[in-house]
Amino acid sequence: SDAFELHPDVASYGTTLSILTGSSGNPLCVVARQLDVPFHDIRGTCPLYAEGGGARADAATDEKIEREYNEALAECTRKRLAFGSSDDEGIYRTRTAADLISLGGAIEEFRREQKPTPTREESDLFDWHLANLEFANAARLDVLSMGQWDQDDPYDFEGNHVFLRGGNGRIVSALARDVPVFYNHDVCSVSYPGEGGADDGEGVVVRCANGRSFRADVALVTVPLGVLKKEIIAFDPPLPERKLRAIANLGFGVLNKVILLFPEVFWDTTHDTFGYVRKCDGDSKKRGRYYMFYNYAGLSGGATLVALVAGDAALEMECVSDADAVKGAMDVLRDIFTKGQNVAVPDPLDAACVRWGGDRH
Repeated sequence: SDAFELHPDVASYGTTLSILTGSSGNPLCVVARQLDVPFHDIRGTCPLYAEGGGARADAATDEKIEREYNEALAECTRKRLAFGSSDDEGIYRTRTAADLISLGGAIEEFRREQKPTPTREESDLFDWHLANLEFANAARLDVLSMGQWDQDDPYDFEGNHVFLRGGNGRIVSALARDVPVFYNHDVCSVSYPGEGGADDGEGVVVRCANGRSFRADVALVTVPLGVLKKEIIAFDPPLPERKLRAIANLGFGVLNKVILLFPEVFWDTTHDTFGYVRKCDGDSKKRGRYYMFYNYAGLSGGATLVALVAGDAALEMECVSDADAVKGAMDVLRDIFTKGQNVAVPDPLDAACVRWGGDRH
């Protein structure tokens, strides 16, 4: 439907609708507690609805496939250890042949070796878990290294994942209180002391696209890795080789979202997430397309759902118009609720699309 207008300020959604992953020892959670911002623990239940009428996935089949998915990841870990890629605690010491094998390829090999052949429902459910894995890594499985895809796990914060009521923007606003913030100042270059750089004693000079410059003793550059990879900011002198190698070698993937604000809640709010299991037919581009929805009703100003788009589908969304992306998410919701449960799904009052790959910032 064209009955809604797309919201022009995507950034306002991005700061409002977010998750803190791990609430124990997380410094952002410490700040939230100091500000008396209440947490909402994200509940672990996630009902799955099948494409073509939104039937709930059979519980026994769902449990079986989840076990097989976990077994596939465990098998990848065993193979990695056989190559000597990490120690028993998962800390990575040296590069091995395991780093040259894709996680997606290793999982596919595990699936081929399983007997008997999975049913259509089982295969689709397994693909849903793969979409969730691509969401967790913000990358396609075929570009993830079996040897290093989870190397950050030993450093994860413990505790529940949480929503902050009112959004993470409350923390940003508090931390930025009394700090001068200059908007609409795209940085073009950073000159700093060194051979060919800023003159000795001049410190750092930051130049912006609008013609304004800032001088300081030091500058802390915190732009995303993707911006550094695109070399949007010129450094004078150029960054040292060790930093350039790190920027080149670190991966940066895509995870996209469609955010929908409705006039009323029509979904089950006893769950914080619900999933959509597509009929994939082996097509990796299908499995991550609006495969899961976050429920923000009562947390961030209205009846809001956020549709997640992962893997190949996220890359595909980079080239899809906002109207088509919103329509795709709405088609899923109407398949689940209108066709499957005879529940009317209204048009959204407002919507926004978040595209990491196409956002120059």
